[in-house]
Amino acid sequence: MKNYFVAEGVDRIGKTYFVEKTHKKIRPLATLREPANTAQVPNLRNLIDGTSTNLMLDNPLNLTIPLSSEDKERLFNHSREYVIGLVEDIKKKDKQVLVDRSFLSGIAYRLNEYKEEITEEMIFELDDEYTYCPTPDMTFLFIADDELLKHPLGDAEGINDDMGYEKRKRLQDIYIKVCDVLLGGRFTHTVLLTKDLKKNNELMNELIKTYFESEDKSNG
Repeated sequence: MKNYFVAEGVDRIGKTYFVEKTHKKIRPLATLREPANTAQVPNLRNLIDGTSTNLMLDNPLNLTIPLSSEDKERLFNHSREYVIGLVEDIKKKDKQVLVDRSFLSGIAYRLNEYKEEITEEMIFELDDEYTYCPTPDMTFLFIADDELLKHPLGDAEGINDDMGYEKRKRLQDIYIKVCDVLLGGRFTHTVLLTKDLKKNNELMNELIKTYFESEDKSNG
């Protein structure tokens, strides 16, 4: 039985919705998210996105506000090590765990900061920094078509981010290359999402049915 699953892909195309949907349908299933708040840094996510400037009293990572890019990277690594520990504990109990993002996102986002064309050598060089991260049994790579990339989920509600179509498309292309180079088809299931939410739900239901085991056999 496959135990360790990861959902990857750019923001606002349905990746996190899939994680939440799977969690509701499958019992028992542990779901985790990167970056994750930890006991040492309980407001870690808010520190990274800038909505919190409240450092812990003991400040275990010796952070300073505003956070530098190096500090943000340290926070992500701190979170990743914490999540990996939880994943290993869950796998020892022979239970399934689905994580929203992993070290693959760390590689993709760092590569996206480069202006030049991304090469396999660049991917392998960054991968060497994540040797402590276990390889997922299966990675669900969610890919958006052009229409969804141009008009991602949340547009109607006025949700904005700093990524337009071109930036989102480049990041998605990097995700595809990273997964292809490091995982290959054997450990990756690519899912094409569109603006057709009904069809997206059907695809997700099929993924859940194929890969996850539940004590509750209802489709919900």
